Amino acid sequence: VGFSVVMLDIPKKTCLDRNAKRKGRARVSDKVIENMNISFESPCGAPAGSGGKYSFERAFVVINEKHSLPIAMNLVRDCIQVSLDHPVCPKVDIDPEVIERERELTRANRVHCSDQILRKLVGITCKANRTCAKQSNEARRIVLEDIRSGRKRNEGNSSDVCEIENSSACSDLDVSLCSGNMSSREMLEKFISLTSSGIEDNEERSILASKIRDGFMDIGSLLDW
Repeated sequence: VGFSVVMLDIPKKTCLDRNAKRKGRARVSDKVIENMNISFESPCGAPAGSGGKYSFERAFVVINEKHSLPIAMNLVRDCIQVSLDHPVCPKVDIDPEVIERERELTRANRVHCSDQILRKLVGITCKANRTCAKQSNEARRIVLEDIRSGRKRNEGNSSDVCEIENSSACSDLDVSLCSGNMSSREMLEKFISLTSSGIEDNEERSILASKIRDGFMDIGSLLDW
């Protein structure tokens, strides 16, 4: 099966302006656009034949406002040709019991659990301070990549890490993530450090960090690995 992805890279402001000009059912809530802008992930573009996790996205093209219509059409045509030259093999029927076992393994996978937690932290951040929405989503991606690769980074504020490590409330949450060296508390502090890095006001940064930590405690059940 030839599978192609065409991504329209349009600035959020442009999308909101165009949406404001629409009427009736053609117009959607601005909140929908805001949420999509936060959660959207670009195609990864795994090389053909690499066997990567997202190899079905290897044929993709990004179209933006700088592309003229003829150039955009040529890019899309070339993308479709790549998908036809490197088709995605259809999935074979798998025994339901095998599927269920694989799902159990996925649920037990610490990286998967970490991703769930980080996504919830992004939601908590957005409710607490919407101006940090995009920054928190980028923080999630960076921290998750560190966990996947087994890296342990402590480039943030060391005093923040000490504060959480000295907190008795988090003593039960100090579990190892993946096969790397990052603990759940370090994951939390790395996320907070990256998310709040753009906030200049110390009090505002402290309030946001406190709300994220409180939210982290509320989702502690996900850490039962």
